Amino acid sequence: MFGFLLLLWVSIWILDFTYYNRLLLGATDALLKIEELSERNNTINSLGMSRKIEAAVHGAEIARNSSGVKTGRLSTL
Repeated sequence: MFGFLLLLWVSIWILDFTYYNRLLLGATDALLKIEELSERNNTINSLGMSRKIEAAVHGAEIARNSSGVKTGRLSTL
């Protein structure tokens, strides 16, 4: 029984870390861009959230510098 529960929890962790974590990174990147544009009172032409989530899930990297500002492939809308 312990082995089954361990396998179940490890499977859940792998799914969370390899898929849902990337989904969260893509969504966060898109929302940060929206907030940045709204602070400058700019018009938002498109959200681009689904494209950013798709790119993050498919392995595109989201790099952040020491102050937390995003850089890299997913930083543009």
